[in-house]
Amino acid sequence: MAIAATLQVSLCLDLLEDKPEDIGKQMCWTSFGWGSFSIFIGWLVDWFSINKKEKGYSPVFYSGFFLSICNLFVINKLKVIETKKTEGKWNSIYGLLTKHYVILFYIWAILITFLHTIITHFLFWYMEDLVSANNDHSQREWLKTLQGIAQFIQCFGGEIPFYFCSGWVIRKMGHINCMVIVMGTMAIRLYLYTVIWNPAWIIAIELLNGVSYALGTSVKLSYSKLMSPEDSMNILMGILILLDGIGESLGSLLGGFLFGSYGGVWSFRFLAYGSALMCFLNILSNRFGLTKDLTNNNFVAVPMTENNQKNDEVDINI
Repeated sequence: MAIAATLQVSLCLDLLEDKPEDIGKQMCWTSFGWGSFSIFIGWLVDWFSINKKEKGYSPVFYSGFFLSICNLFVINKLKVIETKKTEGKWNSIYGLLTKHYVILFYIWAILITFLHTIITHFLFWYMEDLVSANNDHSQREWLKTLQGIAQFIQCFGGEIPFYFCSGWVIRKMGHINCMVIVMGTMAIRLYLYTVIWNPAWIIAIELLNGVSYALGTSVKLSYSKLMSPEDSMNILMGILILLDGIGESLGSLLGGFLFGSYGGVWSFRFLAYGSALMCFLNILSNRFGLTKDLTNNNFVAVPMTENNQKNDEVDINI
């Protein structure tokens, strides 16, 4: 999956050429597919599980196999854009990764993925806890459909609109300001989970997924494209996907510990406070110039003869 994600993002950014901030217009179609099948598969699971003690998930596996076969036919039609090879590529990447604003960007990317992973992995568990606490049989009977509707709203009510207009937002506000907005919205979203008693209210909260996830993803991908040296975008995208994997792993591990030890309410509330703190630190970083808003990707590679110099850097024209 990591290899497929890296190639998919790189191909999309190549097609966009000098407008990487419009990556959301490509990504919105992933949300369309996710949202459409989420509510449909949720309904299928409930329908095939009527009068059964346990939910049957066979429709999920059958549909996954069918869609994978369809993907094999689609990818054969993709056009691959080859890039020119340049000298000093690894020196350029090394110089880039030693810059403070790049390091801060990667930390932000890990945190956003960490928080989003906890939501995707444990929100449905939290909804089931709310249903159990309410002891409402009607809610339990159609819980999977409700969860499917929640994902439908995530995609069609939140992600698709913000994916489509994310390029305009990034051009108007800049990448570093969008990073603050994404982290702040994540804090609000996590806190709202803790003040509801009916799981149906989560459907309204999931509208914030457009800012906290769709805009955040567009910022991550377009910023990575802008800071990529020539002929190195695939490597930089691979690094970003690797860091996303770290965020997902930490989210799964620590999220499971928090929910198992303290329950859903206190876990989400603790994460909301942590997100608010990170948002404040992000504002301070922007204020004191520790971050940098890139506007183009005109890079100069470091010569091979400077390989052993400690202060090798990639020159970036902004």
